[in-house]
Order: sequence, then structure tokens, then C-alpha cells
Amino acid sequence: MKQTILFLLVASALFSCGEVEIDRYGTSDNVYFDFDDEETSDRDSVVFSFAYTPEKTSDTLYLPVRIAGLRVSHDRRFGIKVLEDSITTATSGLHYKPLEEFYTISADSGTLQVPIVLYNQDTLLQDKSVALHFMLVPTEDFGTALPHGVYAKLVFSSRLEKPDWWTGVESVFMDYSRVKHQLYLVSIGNIPLVMEGANIPYNLFIMDKFRRFLIDPFTWVQSNPDYQLDTVVEDKEYVLFSKANPATLRFKIRWDNDAQRHYFIDENNSKVLFN
Repeated sequence: MKQTILFLLVASALFSCGEVEIDRYGTSDNVYFDFDDEETSDRDSVVFSFAYTPEKTSDTLYLPVRIAGLRVSHDRRFGIKVLEDSITTATSGLHYKPLEEFYTISADSGTLQVPIVLYNQDTLLQDKSVALHFMLVPTEDFGTALPHGVYAKLVFSSRLEKPDWWTGVESVFMDYSRVKHQLYLVSIGNIPLVMEGANIPYNLFIMDKFRRFLIDPFTWVQSNPDYQLDTVVEDKEYVLFSKANPATLRFKIRWDNDAQRHYFIDENNSKVLFN
């Protein structure tokens, strides 16, 4: 009986007050970096390399930003800054385009892909990676009070690493060097060679094509106008380079008296050899 009376009193009090407006969202809207777990192993990190597109002088990556809150009918802004201290090793203007002061999330939208323009003009990127560390900055429109997603990191380089398939063709390709790998990408493309089954005839054709390029780049360049050969020492030394990215994609070619032919020269100042 006491429970019934208590229920009636509460119900009576509610109905006597008329309509009650419920505040469904009482905190300020925030923004955070929203990386896809399938695209990056770390929740706050992106890794990128120019290694397989060395002819590119720049490329654009996108940092995904999402709001935690309600969508509204007008544009809103937030900020991102680079933490330019010991943890950021990339240099503004050399490795990346400076960021905008603010970025805008359009009306009725809850996400934005923030473009980060990276530059591939520093030859040191062939030997090391550089890092960019970002932090979201609060504005009048958005806070950054969430316990996660305020910071992000981008690591990039143009350094090549020995691919797994190289071991299977090492009797022909011989010792690995990054220059030899780059020359393969330039002349053949990013085509893994797997010497088994129906792949064998095609891969033998690819190997022969690469061999002919290494032996005679002078003929190859005539059919590849995106590249140019310049003379350093007449009949003795040349340089092959990409017209699109001449600052970083350059290959030395040197005459060898003993073999009576020209050889590409790798990063160790050794001849690029191929059986």
C-alpha cells in the first residue's frame, strides 16, 4: 500500500508541472582525431613513404577529425598546431606545407579530412624518417577536452627497404641496394617477382627487361621522355634523373674500363650488378 501511494504522489507531481524539457546534451562540443584501426596500427599514428612513388615531389595525406557532440546548421572552426619541439623532426617548408590557422567543419557535418601536404625534395629522406606531431587547439566553437584523440603523429620518408620477394630471385638480382631497388621501380614498376608456377615465364621476361635497362640506359631513356641523361664527364660519367623530381631521383652512371661498359653506381659507391 505504501509503494502505491508513493507512486501516485510522484506521478501527480510530474503531471502537475506540465511539459518537462530534457537536456540531452549538456556539455560543450569537442573535436578529436578519429583514425581507422584497420588503416593504422596505432590509434594516433600514420606512417607514409615516398619510396614507391619517388618521382613525386609532393603528396597529400589526410588527418580524420570528428566532432563529439551535436551537428549544427552553421560552419564551425577548430585549430591544429604542430608541436615544433624535440619530438617533431620535420622542417616546415622543407618537409611539409605550413598548416592553416583554422579548419572548418561545414554546417550539418560532423567530420573533416584535414589535408597535410608533404614534400619529397630532401635527399636525406632516402636514409631517414622524419616525424610531425600534431595537437588539436580549442576555439570558441569546439573544445579538446576528450581523454583521447587530441594528439596525432605522422612519420614519413622516401627510404626503400628490401622486399620479401627479393630473396627468391637473389641468384639473379644479387646483393640488395636501395639504388638497385629504385632502378627496378623506375624501369619496371612495383611488380613483385614470385618464381613459381605460371608466373615464371612472365617474371623471366621482367628480369630480362631490367637487365637490358641496366646495361643500356641510353637506349631506354629515348623511349622514356620523363627521364633525362646528362653528361658529367664525356663518355665516362653520366647522371640519369627524373624530370619531375630532379632534386632527389638521380642515378650515377660510370664507365668501367675492365668490363668495357657503363654501370649504375649505388649508395655505397659500388657497381649495380645483375646476373
